[in-house]
Amino acid sequence: MKKVILVSLVVVVTAFGGTTKPISKVSTSSKSFGKMGKHKVSFEFHGGTKIFFPKDISKNKPTPVVFFIPGYSMVKSDNYKTIINFIASHGYTVIYAPDKKILNKADWFVNLVSRAAKEKGVSPYIDTSRIGVVGHSVGGGSTFYVLDKLSKNEGWGDNGKFIFALDPYFPYGMSEKDLQNLPQDTNIVVQKYGHRRSDPRIALTTYYSLDSIADNKKDYQVYSDVDHSYPTANKSVTELKYTLEPLDALMSYTFEGNMDARDVALEIGSDDPIGDNIELIKSRESYKYKCNSVYGNRFCKILN
Repeated sequence: MKKVILVSLVVVVTAFGGTTKPISKVSTSSKSFGKMGKHKVSFEFHGGTKIFFPKDISKNKPTPVVFFIPGYSMVKSDNYKTIINFIASHGYTVIYAPDKKILNKADWFVNLVSRAAKEKGVSPYIDTSRIGVVGHSVGGGSTFYVLDKLSKNEGWGDNGKFIFALDPYFPYGMSEKDLQNLPQDTNIVVQKYGHRRSDPRIALTTYYSLDSIADNKKDYQVYSDVDHSYPTANKSVTELKYTLEPLDALMSYTFEGNMDARDVALEIGSDDPIGDNIELIKSRESYKYKCNSVYGNRFCKILN
Protein backbone atom coordinates (compact mmCIF):
# COMPACT_ATOMS: atom_id res chain seq x y z
CA MET A 1 0.00 0.00 0.00
CA LYS A 2 1.19 3.52 -0.77
CA LYS A 3 2.35 5.12 2.48
CA VAL A 4 0.78 8.48 1.69
CA ILE A 5 -2.38 10.34 2.56
CA LEU A 6 -4.02 12.44 -0.13
CA VAL A 7 -6.18 15.39 0.78
CA SER A 8 -6.06 17.40 -2.42
CA LEU A 9 -5.20 16.97 -6.07
CA VAL A 10 -1.81 18.64 -5.73
CA VAL A 11 -0.40 18.24 -2.24
CA VAL A 12 -0.32 15.91 0.67
CA VAL A 13 -1.42 17.61 3.90
CA THR A 14 0.08 15.89 6.89
CA ALA A 15 -1.36 15.66 10.37
CA PHE A 16 1.14 18.30 11.39
CA GLY A 17 -0.29 20.88 9.01
CA GLY A 18 2.65 20.98 6.59
CA THR A 19 2.73 19.99 2.96
CA THR A 20 5.02 17.63 1.11
CA LYS A 21 5.29 16.16 -2.32
CA PRO A 22 3.71 12.69 -2.36
CA ILE A 23 6.10 9.75 -2.54
CA SER A 24 3.68 8.09 -4.92
CA LYS A 25 0.14 8.98 -5.75
CA VAL A 26 -3.15 7.22 -6.49
CA SER A 27 -5.46 10.06 -7.42
CA THR A 28 -8.76 10.32 -5.55
CA SER A 29 -10.01 12.40 -8.47
CA SER A 30 -10.33 9.50 -10.86
CA LYS A 31 -12.58 10.25 -13.81
CA SER A 32 -14.13 6.84 -13.26
CA PHE A 33 -15.23 7.28 -9.64
CA GLY A 34 -17.00 9.84 -7.50
CA LYS A 35 -19.67 10.90 -9.97
CA MET A 36 -23.41 10.37 -9.63
CA GLY A 37 -24.61 7.14 -11.21
CA LYS A 38 -27.06 6.80 -14.08
CA HIS A 39 -30.06 5.62 -12.02
CA LYS A 40 -32.80 7.89 -10.74
CA VAL A 41 -33.50 7.31 -7.04
CA SER A 42 -36.75 6.48 -5.28
CA PHE A 43 -37.65 5.30 -1.77
CA GLU A 44 -40.27 3.36 0.18
CA PHE A 45 -41.22 3.30 3.85
CA HIS A 46 -40.80 -0.05 5.61
CA GLY A 47 -40.78 -0.68 9.34
CA GLY A 48 -40.52 2.99 10.24
CA THR A 49 -37.59 3.77 7.98
CA LYS A 50 -36.77 4.56 4.37
CA ILE A 51 -35.35 2.14 1.85
CA PHE A 52 -33.72 3.97 -1.07
CA PHE A 53 -33.23 2.23 -4.39
CA PRO A 54 -32.74 2.79 -8.13
CA LYS A 55 -36.10 3.73 -9.64
CA ASP A 56 -35.70 1.12 -12.38
CA ILE A 57 -34.89 -1.63 -9.87
CA SER A 58 -37.54 -4.07 -11.12
CA LYS A 59 -36.02 -4.01 -14.61
CA ASN A 60 -32.57 -5.06 -13.48
CA LYS A 61 -30.92 -7.92 -11.63
CA PRO A 62 -31.15 -7.88 -7.80
CA THR A 63 -29.12 -5.08 -6.28
CA PRO A 64 -26.48 -5.27 -3.55
CA VAL A 65 -27.63 -3.64 -0.32
CA VAL A 66 -25.86 -1.00 1.77
CA PHE A 67 -26.92 -0.53 5.39
CA PHE A 68 -26.46 3.06 6.57
CA ILE A 69 -26.05 4.03 10.25
CA PRO A 70 -26.17 7.76 11.10
CA GLY A 71 -24.46 9.73 13.82
CA TYR A 72 -26.13 9.98 17.21
CA SER A 73 -27.54 13.49 16.83
CA MET A 74 -28.05 13.32 13.05
CA VAL A 75 -30.63 10.57 12.74
CA LYS A 76 -32.74 12.03 9.92
CA SER A 77 -31.84 10.61 6.54
CA ASP A 78 -31.84 14.14 5.07
CA ASN A 79 -28.58 14.70 6.93
CA TYR A 80 -26.90 12.22 4.59
CA LYS A 81 -28.98 12.76 1.47
CA THR A 82 -26.01 13.32 -0.85
CA ILE A 83 -24.29 10.07 0.15
CA ILE A 84 -27.52 8.05 0.15
CA ASN A 85 -28.64 9.29 -3.27
CA PHE A 86 -25.12 8.76 -4.59
CA ILE A 87 -25.11 5.09 -3.51
CA ALA A 88 -28.56 4.37 -4.92
CA SER A 89 -27.78 6.18 -8.18
CA HIS A 90 -25.12 3.56 -8.84
CA GLY A 91 -27.66 0.76 -8.77
CA TYR A 92 -27.55 -0.25 -5.11
CA THR A 93 -30.23 -0.33 -2.42
CA VAL A 94 -29.74 1.64 0.82
CA ILE A 95 -31.49 0.70 4.08
CA TYR A 96 -31.30 3.51 6.61
CA ALA A 97 -31.28 3.09 10.41
CA PRO A 98 -33.66 5.77 11.73
CA ASP A 99 -32.98 5.80 15.47
CA LYS A 100 -30.30 6.05 18.14
CA LYS A 101 -30.16 2.38 19.10
CA ILE A 102 -26.67 0.94 18.88
CA LEU A 103 -26.20 -2.68 19.89
CA ASN A 104 -29.23 -4.23 18.21
CA LYS A 105 -29.10 -2.58 14.81
CA ALA A 106 -27.90 -5.77 13.12
CA ASP A 107 -31.01 -7.69 14.19
CA TRP A 108 -33.13 -4.68 13.34
CA PHE A 109 -31.78 -4.65 9.77
CA VAL A 110 -32.31 -8.39 9.33
CA ASN A 111 -35.86 -8.22 10.66
CA LEU A 112 -36.64 -5.26 8.43
CA VAL A 113 -35.50 -7.12 5.32
CA SER A 114 -37.54 -10.15 6.41
CA ARG A 115 -40.69 -8.07 7.01
CA ALA A 116 -40.28 -6.11 3.81
CA ALA A 117 -39.94 -9.35 1.85
CA LYS A 118 -43.54 -10.17 2.74
CA GLU A 119 -44.78 -6.87 1.34
CA LYS A 120 -44.95 -5.57 -2.18
CA GLY A 121 -42.05 -3.30 -2.99
CA VAL A 122 -38.33 -3.25 -3.24
CA SER A 123 -37.34 -6.16 -1.02
CA PRO A 124 -37.62 -8.95 -3.66
CA TYR A 125 -34.95 -7.13 -5.63
CA ILE A 126 -32.37 -7.02 -2.83
CA ASP A 127 -29.34 -9.30 -3.08
CA THR A 128 -28.14 -9.92 0.49
CA SER A 129 -25.20 -11.98 -0.75
CA ARG A 130 -23.54 -8.60 -1.46
CA ILE A 131 -23.66 -6.25 1.52
CA GLY A 132 -21.96 -3.13 2.79
CA VAL A 133 -22.25 -1.12 6.01
CA VAL A 134 -21.64 2.64 6.01
CA GLY A 135 -21.74 4.65 9.23
CA HIS A 136 -20.76 8.05 10.57
CA SER A 137 -19.54 8.96 14.07
CA VAL A 138 -21.38 6.70 16.53
CA GLY A 139 -22.78 4.95 13.46
CA GLY A 140 -19.25 4.53 12.12
CA GLY A 141 -18.27 2.75 15.32
CA SER A 142 -21.30 0.48 14.95
CA THR A 143 -20.38 -0.65 11.43
CA PHE A 144 -18.08 -3.39 12.72
CA TYR A 145 -20.72 -4.99 14.95
CA VAL A 146 -23.42 -4.74 12.29
CA LEU A 147 -21.28 -6.24 9.51
CA ASP A 148 -20.12 -9.05 11.78
CA LYS A 149 -23.66 -9.98 12.81
CA LEU A 150 -25.15 -9.63 9.33
CA SER A 151 -22.46 -11.97 8.00
CA LYS A 152 -23.63 -14.69 10.38
CA ASN A 153 -26.94 -14.97 8.48
CA GLU A 154 -26.85 -17.72 5.89
CA GLY A 155 -25.65 -16.40 2.56
CA TRP A 156 -25.36 -12.77 3.65
CA GLY A 157 -22.19 -11.23 2.24
CA ASP A 158 -21.02 -14.45 0.61
CA ASN A 159 -20.38 -12.63 -2.68
CA GLY A 160 -18.92 -9.45 -1.23
CA LYS A 161 -18.91 -7.39 1.96
CA PHE A 162 -17.42 -4.08 3.08
CA ILE A 163 -17.26 -1.57 5.94
CA PHE A 164 -16.92 2.17 5.35
CA ALA A 165 -16.51 3.91 8.72
CA LEU A 166 -16.63 7.71 8.66
CA ASP A 167 -14.84 9.35 11.61
CA PRO A 168 -15.95 6.45 13.82
CA TYR A 169 -16.54 6.50 17.56
CA PHE A 170 -16.18 3.39 19.77
CA PRO A 171 -16.91 -0.01 18.12
CA TYR A 172 -19.99 -0.64 20.25
CA GLY A 173 -20.86 -4.25 20.97
CA MET A 174 -17.41 -5.49 19.97
CA SER A 175 -14.60 -6.84 22.11
CA GLU A 176 -11.02 -6.65 20.95
CA LYS A 177 -11.24 -10.36 20.12
CA ASP A 178 -14.36 -9.73 18.03
CA LEU A 179 -12.52 -7.11 15.99
CA GLN A 180 -9.55 -9.44 15.57
CA ASN A 181 -11.84 -12.07 14.06
CA LEU A 182 -14.00 -10.16 11.61
CA PRO A 183 -14.71 -12.10 8.39
CA GLN A 184 -11.45 -12.22 6.44
CA ASP A 185 -13.12 -11.38 3.13
CA THR A 186 -14.33 -7.96 4.36
CA ASN A 187 -12.96 -4.85 2.65
CA ILE A 188 -12.60 -2.02 5.19
CA VAL A 189 -12.01 1.72 4.90
CA VAL A 190 -11.70 3.91 8.00
CA GLN A 191 -11.73 7.66 7.40
CA LYS A 192 -10.64 10.19 10.02
CA TYR A 193 -11.41 13.91 9.75
CA GLY A 194 -9.46 16.73 11.38
CA HIS A 195 -8.78 16.84 15.13
CA ARG A 196 -11.53 18.98 16.53
CA ARG A 197 -14.01 16.59 18.08
CA SER A 198 -13.34 12.86 18.24
CA ASP A 199 -10.13 11.49 19.78
CA PRO A 200 -8.21 9.62 17.03
CA ARG A 201 -7.05 6.98 19.54
CA ILE A 202 -10.48 5.42 19.12
CA ALA A 203 -10.28 4.90 15.37
CA LEU A 204 -6.60 3.96 15.52
CA THR A 205 -7.05 1.29 18.21
CA THR A 206 -10.00 -0.11 16.28
CA TYR A 207 -8.03 -0.19 13.03
CA TYR A 208 -4.95 -1.81 14.55
CA SER A 209 -7.18 -4.51 16.07
CA LEU A 210 -8.29 -5.78 12.64
CA ASP A 211 -5.88 -8.73 12.68
CA SER A 212 -7.95 -10.97 10.42
CA ILE A 213 -8.08 -8.41 7.60
CA ALA A 214 -5.07 -8.44 5.27
CA ASP A 215 -3.35 -5.12 4.60
CA ASN A 216 -4.47 -5.16 0.97
CA LYS A 217 -8.12 -5.31 2.11
CA LYS A 218 -8.11 -2.33 4.49
CA ASP A 219 -7.10 1.32 4.45
CA TYR A 220 -6.87 4.13 7.04
CA GLN A 221 -7.41 7.55 5.48
CA VAL A 222 -6.93 10.96 7.11
CA TYR A 223 -8.37 14.22 5.77
CA SER A 224 -7.08 17.02 7.96
CA ASP A 225 -8.84 19.87 6.17
CA VAL A 226 -12.42 18.75 6.92
CA ASP A 227 -14.15 18.29 10.26
CA HIS A 228 -16.38 15.69 11.92
CA SER A 229 -19.55 16.94 10.21
CA TYR A 230 -18.07 16.55 6.72
CA PRO A 231 -20.32 13.64 5.55
CA THR A 232 -23.57 15.42 6.43
CA ALA A 233 -26.07 17.23 4.24
CA ASN A 234 -26.02 20.32 2.02
CA LYS A 235 -22.78 19.37 0.29
CA SER A 236 -22.42 18.73 -3.40
CA VAL A 237 -20.97 15.56 -4.86
CA THR A 238 -17.80 17.53 -5.63
CA GLU A 239 -17.55 18.83 -2.06
CA LEU A 240 -17.89 15.26 -0.74
CA LYS A 241 -15.20 13.85 -3.03
CA TYR A 242 -13.03 12.60 -0.14
CA THR A 243 -15.85 10.26 0.85
CA LEU A 244 -17.63 9.58 -2.44
CA GLU A 245 -14.65 8.70 -4.63
CA PRO A 246 -13.26 5.91 -2.40
CA LEU A 247 -16.80 4.78 -1.49
CA ASP A 248 -17.76 4.52 -5.15
CA ALA A 249 -14.60 2.55 -5.86
CA LEU A 250 -15.06 0.32 -2.81
CA MET A 251 -18.59 -0.60 -3.88
CA SER A 252 -17.49 -1.24 -7.45
CA TYR A 253 -14.60 -3.44 -6.32
CA THR A 254 -16.58 -5.32 -3.65
CA PHE A 255 -19.85 -5.79 -5.50
CA GLU A 256 -18.79 -5.91 -9.15
CA GLY A 257 -15.23 -7.22 -8.93
CA ASN A 258 -13.84 -4.14 -10.70
CA MET A 259 -10.08 -4.46 -10.19
CA ASP A 260 -9.48 -0.95 -11.54
CA ALA A 261 -11.40 0.32 -8.51
CA ARG A 262 -9.30 -1.45 -5.88
CA ASP A 263 -6.46 1.08 -5.70
CA VAL A 264 -8.83 4.05 -5.58
CA ALA A 265 -10.61 2.46 -2.63
CA LEU A 266 -7.83 0.78 -0.68
CA GLU A 267 -4.50 2.35 -1.68
CA ILE A 268 -4.91 6.05 -0.90
CA GLY A 269 -4.23 5.96 2.84
CA SER A 270 -1.97 3.81 4.99
CA ASP A 271 -1.68 0.34 6.49
CA ASP A 272 0.28 1.87 9.37
CA PRO A 273 -1.11 5.35 10.12
CA ILE A 274 1.03 5.86 13.24
CA GLY A 275 4.25 4.60 11.67
CA ASP A 276 3.60 6.75 8.62
CA ASN A 277 2.87 9.82 10.78
CA ILE A 278 -0.46 10.65 9.21
CA GLU A 279 -2.16 11.10 12.59
CA LEU A 280 -1.27 13.69 15.20
CA ILE A 281 -2.50 12.65 18.66
CA LYS A 282 -2.99 15.50 21.11
CA SER A 283 -3.87 15.34 24.80
CA ARG A 284 -7.30 13.94 25.59
CA GLU A 285 -8.38 17.33 26.90
CA SER A 286 -8.06 18.65 23.34
CA TYR A 287 -11.09 16.68 22.15
CA LYS A 288 -14.79 17.09 22.74
CA TYR A 289 -15.31 13.32 22.55
CA LYS A 290 -12.42 11.88 24.51
CA CYS A 291 -11.09 8.37 24.51
CA ASN A 292 -11.67 7.90 28.23
CA SER A 293 -15.09 6.31 28.68
CA VAL A 294 -15.85 2.82 29.96
CA TYR A 295 -14.82 1.62 26.49
CA GLY A 296 -11.51 3.37 26.95
CA ASN A 297 -10.07 0.47 28.90
CA ARG A 298 -10.13 -1.52 25.67
CA PHE A 299 -10.08 1.01 22.87
CA CYS A 300 -7.75 3.80 23.99
CA LYS A 301 -4.53 1.86 23.93
CA ILE A 302 -2.74 3.86 21.25
CA LEU A 303 -0.08 6.10 22.82
CA ASN A 304 -1.81 5.91 26.20
